[in-house]
Amino acid sequence: MRSLPLTASGPKRAVAWWRWLLPPVSTKQLALFYRQLAQLLEGGVALERSIELAGQALGPGGRHIVRDLLRTVRDGDPMYEALQQYPHVFPWWHLEMIRQGELSGKLPSVLRELAAHCDERVSLRRAIISDLIYPALVFVAFCFIPPFPALFLGRITLGEYLVRAFTPLALVVGGAVALYIALRLNLVSQRLRHAVTVVLNAVPALGAALSKLALARLALVLRALYVAGARIDHALAGAGRACGNEVYRAAAERAAAAIGRGETLYQALADTRAFPPQFLSVVQSGEEAGALDDALDRLQRVYAEEGRVAIRTLSRIFTMAIYLLIVLLVAWHVISFWLGYAEQLRSVMP
Repeated sequence: MRSLPLTASGPKRAVAWWRWLLPPVSTKQLALFYRQLAQLLEGGVALERSIELAGQALGPGGRHIVRDLLRTVRDGDPMYEALQQYPHVFPWWHLEMIRQGELSGKLPSVLRELAAHCDERVSLRRAIISDLIYPALVFVAFCFIPPFPALFLGRITLGEYLVRAFTPLALVVGGAVALYIALRLNLVSQRLRHAVTVVLNAVPALGAALSKLALARLALVLRALYVAGARIDHALAGAGRACGNEVYRAAAERAAAAIGRGETLYQALADTRAFPPQFLSVVQSGEEAGALDDALDRLQRVYAEEGRVAIRTLSRIFTMAIYLLIVLLVAWHVISFWLGYAEQLRSVMP
């Protein structure tokens, strides 16, 4: 299999479009695959047999992956050459870590690190979903409750009620799905992404939540690539790309270029004026103490927790706003009905 080069900005892949239609592999399954593969390799099991056994953790969506992995290993090629054909399952920085692990002979430890990262991602995702379930239910109520008085009072038909109720719901859900597909397939230009990020960061509560979660991802990926043996400038550029925030991505790329010219990580990040003082302070102390990986691990944990708190705050604000809108809209429908009813009474009375 021909190798496809990995770069600091991500792997350059020529991936068959049909691979995106394969059954999905969850992050939880991926964590189990990494952990089992590491255990088998540390136990002295041959790589080919380890892949056969650990690959079962990937479920139906991993059959093609295991098949390509086995073919690649039998040909004597590194594992990442097969894995990079599945970008919908393996993020590029996972591939870079695996490549570094294979080159350095530390593949089991790298796989354990990736398993821990996947577990943390699952935990964070569950926390966010848990905090947003109630606001989502309130939004559904917002779609269905306001038109109900008009239906109850006979001013609209059942069909009209359903159209009014489902239209905003379909617009929001359809817009979210379309945005996800566009972002996943890189159909949105980088300039537009940057403009949207700037706008979102300026929104109270929402901007704080997105910013903190992006900093947590940046610290996580930077530490992962750094521990795996990647050059710090390449690791920083890659972490900026993986953090999901265009402002930090652009700042990380500028900082990576400055590191390439001889600046320290702290100075390069500080010169961008994009990172908060707390983030910079921890990076500086970790760099000077020779414990940058520990410093980045602390940053990831701190900002992930602050991001969760910000999401909870945002969910409460959103819920209160939806409640207020429901009350106002229901009141408007009821008042408009009685005003119309009173007008009809005046028109028929002598």
